[in-house]
Amino acid sequence: MERVFLFRGKRIDNGKWITGCMMQHGFETPYIFETGTHAAAVEPSTVGQCLGFEDESGKLIFEGDIIQRDITNETIVGDVVWTDVGITGFMLKVTRKDHYSFFSMGRGKFDDDIGDKCNDKIIGNIHDNPELMEVLK
Repeated sequence: MERVFLFRGKRIDNGKWITGCMMQHGFETPYIFETGTHAAAVEPSTVGQCLGFEDESGKLIFEGDIIQRDITNETIVGDVVWTDVGITGFMLKVTRKDHYSFFSMGRGKFDDDIGDKCNDKIIGNIHDNPELMEVLK
């Protein structure tokens, strides 16, 4: 099986999303090479890596996506982040009133940290839809 590192970012020239392989030299502007087309410079703050799996509707999940997840007693909303504090990897970061909670990201339907069945649904991303980020009690 071939391992592919897929990225997305917003093009600097027109603000549209582009997905493909990324190249960046030092601190220069990153470029994303879309398969079968040309490279485009992208806004660095919008670059996100693909996690390698899909949400419940078959859409690829990227770093920066806003995810809605139903767990036992509530529906949570958070953004996909890379963390290396405690556990290294992509996590779902849910903003609570006075702290953050982190939940594991997995492939499709899976058990989360406390054993509840979860289904992830992409409802937006932090760049286009910041208003979707909720602070939970």
